[in-house]
Amino acid sequence: MKARCPFWSALTALLLSASCMSGSPGAPVPGAGAGEAAELAALQRTLNGLESAVNAKDLNYLRETFSSLFRMDGNVGLRFYTSTTTADTPSVPDDELVFFNSFFEQNENIQFRLTASNTSILGSVATVSVQFLLSATYVLEVPPLSYQAEASDLMVFVAQDGRWKLTSWRPDPTGEDRQTYERQRILDQLAALVDALNARQLDEAAALTAPWLNLDEGVQRLFRTQTTLSPGSTLPEGFQEFFSEVFAQNQDLQVTLSANPFYILGQETKPGDRVSLTAYFSLAAVYTGGTGAPEAYSVEAELHELVFEMVQGSWLLATWRRQVAPPPQASAEALRARIAALAAAISAEDVAGLDSIASGLLTLNSALALRFRTTSTLADPPAPGSDFSAFFEEVFAENENLLVTLDIISLQLNGTVADCTVSFSLAATYLLTAPTEDYCYPEEGTVDDSMVWEFDGSSWRLAIWQPAPGE
Repeated sequence: MKARCPFWSALTALLLSASCMSGSPGAPVPGAGAGEAAELAALQRTLNGLESAVNAKDLNYLRETFSSLFRMDGNVGLRFYTSTTTADTPSVPDDELVFFNSFFEQNENIQFRLTASNTSILGSVATVSVQFLLSATYVLEVPPLSYQAEASDLMVFVAQDGRWKLTSWRPDPTGEDRQTYERQRILDQLAALVDALNARQLDEAAALTAPWLNLDEGVQRLFRTQTTLSPGSTLPEGFQEFFSEVFAQNQDLQVTLSANPFYILGQETKPGDRVSLTAYFSLAAVYTGGTGAPEAYSVEAELHELVFEMVQGSWLLATWRRQVAPPPQASAEALRARIAALAAAISAEDVAGLDSIASGLLTLNSALALRFRTTSTLADPPAPGSDFSAFFEEVFAENENLLVTLDIISLQLNGTVADCTVSFSLAATYLLTAPTEDYCYPEEGTVDDSMVWEFDGSSWRLAIWQPAPGE
């Protein structure tokens, strides 16, 4: 099962006590201004209903409560013992209802509990952190096997048809794991879109795109149809209309979209967030819409830009266009100059220079801060805070003879986002000891750091700076 569920930090901390099942949709309509208390009560009824439905093996309730886009992470599914999850190569079917039907048929003595803690409701989307507890007896083993599972999960609900419907269920990650989950979810959405196009599953493909999808004319004319082959013609409006024509006039369609590395800048995601990435697009098909014999054609790998937007708890494709060459200011050479300028600004104790380089998203990495000697980093416990500029003002006030080196080891550009690895070294004199004290970090050689830079339209800005993995 694919991890495609979004998250954002809880805005409201509320303990929702588990009570009796009441999954009726007759409650106040969620997401429609019913009031926070009423919406929380309706959400609790849905959670209680899910709990009771699993215990009672009620597949119909699950069918009514899972949204059309519902995805359960495979790591959640593996906690439920079935013939596929206990196989030598464990797997979880993509169809969640099929999976739970197998679980119900192959288990007895099911005791399932969801205890909610942190809850966030933003319009028509609700995010709930839950404690998962399951015990059951797997009857396909001889003798039958009793087992238990306990975990922390994140569940996302959307308001549909007057009730809360579950759209995503996955382990609750923290910190960098949240970034990994979001990136993987976007990649899963992209892979599902490509699979649906190649399988000619129009409705499934359309469900992965935003209703306002901007499908660039340049992309459309890469596919051969009677309309796209007519100069000056008006192309069909809408994703479904266009690809309906493509499917009708093409055979053996094979689309590939291979995404380059990309980053989600910021620790939280929220409705309306947009993530841009580039991907290499290739196409092979046989055009059958002409008056002559069917004609094979292909498009070799070319760079496309894809923008995904968070909509009701899912990342949906909002823009698909051919890549436009970035401006000269977004070049690798310009980025190299910015990295050199960063080292120079720290060495010159130039706060204004640092402010011109740092992105508004940049926060101070604590491991990075502890390399510098200041009152806050030498405190017990160290407390350098998270404000990048304020910390370096403290560094400059309490140190002199600063010398920072940043030598580029690797650099990879992905449109308006760049990832690089640099070697770091520091030498300085700390002024608040008597006598003053010279120090270096590291004591010998260098350490490797990871950086993510974003291009803001005019220059590269530093968005993430942290020790490289393993340092």
